[in-house]
Amino acid sequence: MGTILNNPYQNVDFSKTEIVNFHGHTKTWGGLTNGKHTQALASKRYDSLGYTQTYLSQYHKIEKPVRAENEFSVYEHGINVKKTHQLILGNKDVVWKDYLLPQNRHQKQHILNLLASDTNNIVVLNHPGIRGGYTLDDMKYLQNYDMIEVLRPNGNFMAYLDTALSYGHPVSIMANDDFHNVANNKEIGNCLTIVYTANEKKRYSVLLSLKKRRTAAVQLNQNPNSNLSERAAKISRLHKLIQRISLAKDTITIAVNEPMQMTWKGHIGCIKTVKEKTIDTLIFPDTESYVRLELTTHDSIVIFFNPIIRTRDDKIPSRASLASIYTKKDNTSLAILISSPFMLLTTLLLFLVKSLFKKKER
Repeated sequence: MGTILNNPYQNVDFSKTEIVNFHGHTKTWGGLTNGKHTQALASKRYDSLGYTQTYLSQYHKIEKPVRAENEFSVYEHGINVKKTHQLILGNKDVVWKDYLLPQNRHQKQHILNLLASDTNNIVVLNHPGIRGGYTLDDMKYLQNYDMIEVLRPNGNFMAYLDTALSYGHPVSIMANDDFHNVANNKEIGNCLTIVYTANEKKRYSVLLSLKKRRTAAVQLNQNPNSNLSERAAKISRLHKLIQRISLAKDTITIAVNEPMQMTWKGHIGCIKTVKEKTIDTLIFPDTESYVRLELTTHDSIVIFFNPIIRTRDDKIPSRASLASIYTKKDNTSLAILISSPFMLLTTLLLFLVKSLFKKKER
């Protein structure tokens, strides 16, 4: 472990917040995939909830932005039986290769290496605990990705984050609704990502902030029967909850605008919990490689922050620098595909589907 602490929220202006959903599906591929309704309806309903940006993540397909001001492309990669899926932000093209049958760790790493070959994009592990797509043991070893989707409705995967962090992988967090029927109130406005963008240039401000780990993952714990206006009321409060998360030498300070429960966690588990406070401090324990913070409001909103990490030189190693090493080793020639028949089969099937629907759209 290093001796210098890196706080991604140092000097961040918490009044400038983007409320974002990066993961959701509407009808596409002629209805072949699991998604209902249109992009326009998705945009309208998320606007009514108070989201500032909404992205669609169609399977192996980059759609036009839901809203004109959306900054970059998003799609979901993965056609396989165990739902070993990834969210790809900022790619110009779709990566079509995948392994159809349950993947071993080497195959999972191979796919991550392929996805990371564009060193400017962001690679997210989606819903890692669903169907065992990723295991906690995988988190000890896998690399060449940036973020983990730690929250979705009926899914909390913070244990995957803690395992990755404990084994030296400095990844960050996001949360999404992962909706498939945007007309169903119960599927939207449940989990979201806050992106703090005040220190960034207007263009690509969200993408830049994601790369700098200036995000928070939010579990809203909505009443399942609440309507959109009730859901929107909870979401609107997120813009004004946080004052600062600052670091002075080895002391972390959190200040908020209403009394909350504050829980500090590290690789050994819970460090301490305090209730009904608007400010708290923690001296970074000598035994910890990272410390992260969870806040719980009076109405059960839970906000998870990225960790403050112990480093050697105050810099978090970028995935871009790692990707340039690993992807050079990753031979994606035809010979590799032939030696991996299930990957070849999946790739051929995906290209067949793509060609069929292109003909249909003409």
